[in-house]
Amino acid sequence: ARAYAPDWNSNMQGVFVNNRIRAIHLGLEGEALDGLTWLFKASYTNNKGAYAEKYIKRYSWDEDEEFYYKGGKKQLYTNLNLSYKSKYWKQGVIRTSFSWDAGELYHAFGCMVGVSVNPSLVL
Repeated sequence: ARAYAPDWNSNMQGVFVNNRIRAIHLGLEGEALDGLTWLFKASYTNNKGAYAEKYIKRYSWDEDEEFYYKGGKKQLYTNLNLSYKSKYWKQGVIRTSFSWDAGELYHAFGCMVGVSVNPSLVL
């Protein structure tokens, strides 16, 4: 939580500051062209923090007025993986991945490109 809320003062009552999460997850997979496969995953979450941080003391029902997760924080996580295996180069696979996260917690983008080779030894 410090990474995306540096001004928030935690009660330090618990180890986990966000352990009440409601989420919906979707995953789809398919083949677009000959040799090109894709995998898409997305998760939408509503983060409600932790009870240990919501209340001022461990055995109190007095809510902290500055509770960062008050009302919940919405967040979307996405990932798209593409893999291409050529019929001319059977030992190699070209892979790429794109990820994008956005919402009330933070925004982030990342990508990866790679080549994997699995040589076959014929004796």
